[in-house]
Amino acid sequence: MCLALATDAPAYDFELTGVARSGERVSSTPFSYPAWLRLLTPEPLPVSMANQAVAIARLCEADEVVKKGLAMLQDAHSLMAVQSVAPVSAFVLISLFRAIELVSDHMAQGWREDHREGLEEAQGNVAVDLCRELSTLDIPNSAANPRARAAAVAAVVAAAKSIEKLREAYQADEIRRAARLLAISDDECSIALEMNSVRNRVAHPGREDAKTLLRLTQPGAVSTMSPGERAARAFVNAYVARLQKPG
Repeated sequence: MCLALATDAPAYDFELTGVARSGERVSSTPFSYPAWLRLLTPEPLPVSMANQAVAIARLCEADEVVKKGLAMLQDAHSLMAVQSVAPVSAFVLISLFRAIELVSDHMAQGWREDHREGLEEAQGNVAVDLCRELSTLDIPNSAANPRARAAAVAAVVAAAKSIEKLREAYQADEIRRAARLLAISDDECSIALEMNSVRNRVAHPGREDAKTLLRLTQPGAVSTMSPGERAARAFVNAYVARLQKPG
């Protein structure tokens, strides 16, 4: 991943388990399947890019954010290896977003402290409203009153969703602030914000949007890198560049 970041190129991890002649029948399993590999014309690796890869590797030893960010990108690539044979797009997205979240949380530490009380107060207001609503229901006798029991469950679910939205908005503000500090492009910031919203839905079966997941985690027709990976790399790379600035 160090070299992939330094060269802004795809990172391919594969194991050659066999070779078949064109037209030859081969057998496969869900985790060992035939695929075509196109070898591109090799190009010389500039010394500057090789040096940058070494510098990133050294930063991994000195900075936990770089170390963990690269590990999360590598986790995503490991999952991409089986993405075509298993429904793992959600886990790919979560791994990529964790890298964005890691960098954003670190860059917005001061902002987090300044706004923590506001988030806690807003969440507290939701809890107060829930308690008030539940107090109007005949909870002790709910076994004999199915309507009251259903209303209580609905109120708890609605409160949980409200808190989830508050946290999503809080994380989105962190991402925007980190993007400004790191000079992340508007396009990549928008992708990160969409990933933040989708990440909160994929944790709940039935709520994820399969089309959105595929769009964010799979390369397009003219791209070798998915939008999600491009955004995750942008945040990690920008953080690395910030560390490398003199002074």
